[in-house]
This record gives sequence, C-alpha cells and structure tokens, in this order.
Amino acid sequence: MSSQTPPRNVFDRIQMRFFASRFVTLSLFLHTVFVLLVGGTVLHRMSMDPPDFDAGAEGLVVETADQTGPPDIPQSQPMEQFTPQAPTLSVPLNALTTTSLQSPSWKMAAVPDAPARGIADSMKGAMASLGDKLAQGGGTGGGAMGRAGGMRTATIFGKKIEAAKLGVILDVSGSAHPHLAGAIAEIQKGFADATLILYPGCGLTDFEGKSDHEIRKYSSISKRDREASAGNFTTPAQLAKALKIAEFEKMADSPAIKDTLFVSWYAEKGADGKLDGTAGKLIGQTQAAFEELIKRGADTIYWFADFADPVAPREVERLSAKFKNKSIKLHVHNFAGKKINPLVVEMAENSGGTVNTEKPK
Repeated sequence: MSSQTPPRNVFDRIQMRFFASRFVTLSLFLHTVFVLLVGGTVLHRMSMDPPDFDAGAEGLVVETADQTGPPDIPQSQPMEQFTPQAPTLSVPLNALTTTSLQSPSWKMAAVPDAPARGIADSMKGAMASLGDKLAQGGGTGGGAMGRAGGMRTATIFGKKIEAAKLGVILDVSGSAHPHLAGAIAEIQKGFADATLILYPGCGLTDFEGKSDHEIRKYSSISKRDREASAGNFTTPAQLAKALKIAEFEKMADSPAIKDTLFVSWYAEKGADGKLDGTAGKLIGQTQAAFEELIKRGADTIYWFADFADPVAPREVERLSAKFKNKSIKLHVHNFAGKKINPLVVEMAENSGGTVNTEKPK
C-alpha cells in the first residue's frame, strides 16, 4: 500500500496539479511579459514617420545682410487706337447720257496703308470684252476699258513692247509685201489678239473733211470686191499684189485672225463715183487707221512701214496730242532699215515708245 493518501475530491486534485506545474507557469508568464515589452518598443519605432526635412544646425530662418525687392515694371504707354477713314464716293449725276457712255469720275478718299488688291482674272476678261464692244460701238470709254485687261509684255523684232490692248498698222504697199507675213507672225507670238490694220502707204497729209478711207474687216471683202476696183492707186490693187505671195495669202485667210485683221479700204472714187486718180489719197491718210485703233481702245500702237511717204507737221502734232491725252504709246519700225522721218521719231519718243530701224530677218 502507498504511503500517500489520494485526494478525496476534484478540487483537491486540481490544486495538486497546479502546484506540480508552477515552474512551467512562471516561466511562461515571464516570457510573455518580455515579448510584450521588447516587441512593443520595436513596433512603436517602426510606426514613427521620418521628418519631411532637416533644418540643419542653423535652423529654418537664415538672415541676410541685404535683400532687394523685385524690379519695378515700367508701365506701358497706352496704345494709340487707329480708326481708318471710310472712303467716300461721289458719282456725278451726268455720268451717263442718252447719247454716249462716259467714264464716271469717282473721288475716293485715300485710306492709309490700304493694301492694293488686283482684279480677278475672270473679271478682267469680262471688262476687256466689254471695252472692245464699247469701242467698236463708238463709245468714248473704250480706251479705259481696254486697259482693264491687264498689261502684257513681249518682244517684237528685238524691242520690248508692253500693252494691254495692242493695235498694229502694217504698210501693205509693194515695198512691204515680202515682210508682211513674217511681221504678223512675230506680233502674234506675244499679242495674238492684236488688232491689225493693213494700210496702203504710210503718209500723214493734211486734208479737210472725212477721210476717203473706210476701215473694213478683211474677212468681209470678197474676191469680187478686190477685183472690181483694182486700179493702180487703190487698196484692192495693193492687196491683189500682196496675195500673190503664198505666205501672206495663207496668213490672211487663217481663222486665227478672222476677227482681228482689217483693211483701210480706198477704191479711188470721188463723190460722183468716178475714179479720181489721186495717189496722195491712197498713201497719205494713215491717220484713218490711227483713229480706228484709238476708237477701239488701243493703249499701244505698233507702226510697221518704210516711212517713205510725206508727213505733215500739223497731223503729227494733232496725233501727238491724242496720244498724250489717252496715254497711248507709239512704237515705229522701218522694215527698210533706213532712217525715219524726224517728225515721226519725235512723235514716238514723246509718247514713251521705241524706234526700230533694223531689217527683219
């Protein structure tokens, strides 16, 4: 039998077990306290946020001996406001009459620094076409309208020619026949729409009344018309001789110049219908061709002749005044390679035109 007495109830048995494990319980308690103390300190240090910045040993405030403020900003001067002056138009009530169309005289106030604007190409063409129609109808505005088409520049037999609407007078007398086809071809290179007038001579004589020459479109003259009055001192006679040259005949019948080739027609007939036999009337009234070109609005005229016929100072003076009034330039070319009458030279140079005495090649 055992010397110890077994416990008599449950409480006694629990108490005996607790006393038996008191060393383990104390060790567990001490370890728990140690973990709580040491582990809490580490967690506390890890949770602290580092400072945003370090002020350093000198602190946050740094004193300076001299501090200057921001520079003064100069006040801008008030901008001067510019108000453009609106143009005013003044159109006279008598700009149009029942008998003729006159160019309106507009007065436009100048606008400072206003940019120049060109007219659209389509508008230029329309205005040029209208100018031709007005000129052909005898209107007084033909010259101004002709210039609206725009200036062009081309070289004719080595001379620089500038024109918006070119008119040409070609001597169709015997001395010019070998040069006519080449001259027309040269002119049409730069001015395909030039108005060409064939005149039988190159004289400018004084005469009273209406010219004996009639400006006719070449395509309207039939072969019968040319043969019916082909006397020696007539335009038909000169044409008949020129048309014997194949190049000239081909050129004259070309559709390209059907509407631009004209003839200063002189049939050598007086008021009674009979031949008058006056050679001076055939070659001495070139002003009839000049007047036709001026009426059609030409701003530049090219005169191709040998300048061997008489020239009257009064006619030169009268034409020169018209050229100046309408700002028309006259260019003269002697295909014979000889000097030109000084009166004609002066008339061309005073208009701002050129003088050419070189023979065509």
